Amino acid sequence: MATTSKKQKPTYEELVATIQELQARIVELEAELAKARKNSETSSKPPSSDVVNPKPKNKKPGRPKKRKRGGQPGHSRHERQAFEESEIDKYIDYYLDGCPDCGGHIELDYEKPRTLQQVDFVPAPIIINEHRSLGCWCESCQKMHYAPIPEDVRQAGLVGPRLTALVAYLKGACHCSFSTIRKFIRDVVGVKISRGHLRKVCAKNLVDSENMLGMLKSRGFNLASSIDEAEVAVINTCGFIQPAVEEAIDTILEFVNLKKHGILLKH
Repeated sequence: MATTSKKQKPTYEELVATIQELQARIVELEAELAKARKNSETSSKPPSSDVVNPKPKNKKPGRPKKRKRGGQPGHSRHERQAFEESEIDKYIDYYLDGCPDCGGHIELDYEKPRTLQQVDFVPAPIIINEHRSLGCWCESCQKMHYAPIPEDVRQAGLVGPRLTALVAYLKGACHCSFSTIRKFIRDVVGVKISRGHLRKVCAKNLVDSENMLGMLKSRGFNLASSIDEAEVAVINTCGFIQPAVEEAIDTILEFVNLKKHGILLKH
């Protein structure tokens, strides 16, 4: 025979106690929430105590995961092309005096060595040339005559054309300060050049451009204020270092594209 029992209803005192517990819990939670909301704008806390936790971005369903670094599955291995024999300056050979297992006699095999090619700076990657104008005594006129030093050498001064191109690239393309260029040339190239002299080196490139502008003006050409108003463009560049060559090619291709669109004249 089955018996049933009814659940007893809480008494008035029990309900009051439960309500008081819930009210106390509400007060506790409100205090924690207010504390969490405090920052430098709503309290005397310094700005450095603010904690910013951006909400995580919702990932799109089915979006593939970010690939890992390195080679990917199914991709063929990529290796840098080795230098040609004509490009190698020095060979450094390592060999064993005997068999590492039994100590027996071994014969060297030069046909299939394991190689590792390494590129590095030489201790002083510069050459220092002294251009000398030798004196010649003339018996007839009783005078000493000196052979003239070429004009381009005299204009270059202390810094030769390749080093001038490097300085111009560091200043123009890399936006390095004269102090940074000075330290680079001192530590890497091994030459001490003052910041003032580096300014003169960069000014040499400007002087060349100004000389070209003067020649063009003397032949009846007018200078345009912008490329949109120009009919002909003159690009003054150099090709002593590879980055300068690449930058010159990019500039030339840019102006060729302008020519195609009719901004410059087609000759």
